[in-house]
Amino acid sequence: MNVKEAASLIALAVTALPNLQEKELAPTAKFWAMVMPDIDFAVGQAAIIRIMREKKFSTLPLPAEIIEIARELKK
Repeated sequence: MNVKEAASLIALAVTALPNLQEKELAPTAKFWAMVMPDIDFAVGQAAIIRIMREKKFSTLPLPAEIIEIARELKK
């Protein structure tokens, strides 16, 4: 995943997180791209959707959560 794709995933998640909608998340996108370069965008998007369907706290998913679900989805 590149920075642009990571930013798209963050934007998707943030639509459900009003507390983050006014935050500058460009550094987060850069970090996600560094930590998850091997995650395909489509799989990452599916992982974000699954995480957000199950998430009970208003926080952005951690890369480890995305990676775990992405691995499950690829099986």
